[in-house]
Amino acid sequence: MSTYVIGETYGCYKELQLLLEKINYNQKYDEILFTGNHINKKKNSLKLINYIKNMGKNTVSILGNNDITILSLANNKNIYNITGFDDILKSKKKIEILNWIQYLPLLHFNKLYNTIIVHAGLYPFWDVKKTINYAKKAEKLLQTSNYKIILKNINFNNVNIWNNKYNLIQKYQFIINTLTNMTICNNKGYLNINFKNTFKNIPHKFKPWFMINEKKFDKTNIIFGNWKELLGITHKKNITAMNMGISQGLYLSALNLKTKDKYYIKKL
Repeated sequence: MSTYVIGETYGCYKELQLLLEKINYNQKYDEILFTGNHINKKKNSLKLINYIKNMGKNTVSILGNNDITILSLANNKNIYNITGFDDILKSKKKIEILNWIQYLPLLHFNKLYNTIIVHAGLYPFWDVKKTINYAKKAEKLLQTSNYKIILKNINFNNVNIWNNKYNLIQKYQFIINTLTNMTICNNKGYLNINFKNTFKNIPHKFKPWFMINEKKFDKTNIIFGNWKELLGITHKKNITAMNMGISQGLYLSALNLKTKDKYYIKKL
């Protein structure tokens, strides 16, 4: 049995099939952990989602920001004019797929390899134990009808720093924001949630989340996706970025957690 982490697939069904073939994937024995964002804004996500949904009990998919977006779009008429996601939202299997997405975890901890898989990252002002606890609480709430209230503000720009005075909704919005959408923050804990660029373009006084309070994470391996501009570079031995830009015509990636071997398939 092997355990692989696969980066964002963004609707790339054919590329995923080639990648699984390349790693000699055995559905019965191998474990596959996805970093989230199977859905893109074009019309080719449905086939991929239907396949991944049926990969079996040895497969775990993490909630990504696109997954959060489609849950919001499906239940909020005021933002339904955002373009894309039509193949899912107009599908006969819409309800089935949305229910599947709703029950995806925000974070997965693999005890065997002491590894956390998350879409965006871990807030550097919480330790690993607290982050896992917060993620579990947010997951439980997302799996109730109350998730519509939590996701009403799709970008959560009003909650860009943790504040104990936040109401319950704001706290859960912030937790979801960090796990699915974070890239950089400053030493006081403020997120710049709109930043999606390279290292050299990070604004003054901001850093990648994994370069602040680094000792909080130095005993745990963390694998994330989301930040495609990194192209896999973090400068940290225990921090691995998996988004290799498949949505921009580059690569879909996989990592063997035991051997640390990496595999790539070019966008077709």
